[in-house]
Amino acid sequence: MTANLTDNFLQVAADGGATILPAPGKQIGDTSLLVTSTTGFPTATAFIVAIRQVDASGNEVAGTYTEWIATVSTSTSLAINPAPVIGTDQVYSGGSTYQVYVPVSSYGYNKLINTLLTTYNQDGTFKTSLVTNSVLAPNSVTNSKLSTAAGEIGGASTAYTPTVIAQTGSITSYTSSGNYSVIGKLCFYSVVIGITDAGTGATALKFTIPLTAARIGCECFVGKESASTGKGVAGVNHGSNIIYMTFSNDNTYPGGGGNLISGNGFYEIA
Repeated sequence: MTANLTDNFLQVAADGGATILPAPGKQIGDTSLLVTSTTGFPTATAFIVAIRQVDASGNEVAGTYTEWIATVSTSTSLAINPAPVIGTDQVYSGGSTYQVYVPVSSYGYNKLINTLLTTYNQDGTFKTSLVTNSVLAPNSVTNSKLSTAAGEIGGASTAYTPTVIAQTGSITSYTSSGNYSVIGKLCFYSVVIGITDAGTGATALKFTIPLTAARIGCECFVGKESASTGKGVAGVNHGSNIIYMTFSNDNTYPGGGGNLISGNGFYEIA
C-alpha cells in the first residue's frame, strides 16, 4: 500500500531523517516542502516531519517548532497536510538555520495507540464485534490467514461419537462416528451410523448432535442408507439435541440390521 497522508500507522526514521529547508522555504498553507534531501525519511508510510529554526549556537528559536504529517514525494520534496498536528503554521524563509527532520512524536505515538484501541481491548484481546461482513474486504478471509486448530475454520474438523437409539424398542448393537466444525454460531457436522444388530428398534432412528442447539426444530439432517436400500434419509431435532431420522420417501424406520447411514447437517448453536 502506498504511503498516504491519512495513514494511521506512522513510521519514524532510524537515523532521524534530518535535512535542511532551503529557500524559498515554506509559506502558510503549503501542501509540499522542498528539502535538501529525503535520504533516511520513511517511504512505506506517512510520518511526522518537524521544522524548526536554530540560532548560531544550534539552539532552537522559541516559537518556531511545528509538526506536520508528511510523505516522501521525490528525493528533494515532501507532501504535507497543511494543518499542523503540533505547533503553529507559519512562514519559514529557509536556509541553513532551518532544520527539517523526523521526530519521535507524541502525536504519532498517540495516533498509533488510538488506532489500535479501535480494534483491540486493553488486555490485548481482539474486539470480535468489529468482524462483520460489511468490514471484510472480498477474498480477504483465506485458509492461510485462519486458525488451523481443530474445529476452527482453517483447521481440521473435531471428531465426536454420536449416541444412537431407536424411538421405540431398542437397538442391540451399532457403530457410529462423527465430525463437526464451528463457523461463528453455526455447527456443521457429519455422521456415519452402522446398525450391527437392529434388535427391536422401530419408528425413528435417533442420534445425538455434537453441541447444544439454540432452538428445537431447525436442525435438519440429510443423508443416505447405502448398504441395503439405497434410500435417502432425513431428520430434524425434536428436542434434547437429538436428531429423529426416517427414510425420506416414506417416513419409515431406517435402522434395519446391516444398514449403513451417512449424512450431514448444520444448525445454530446456543
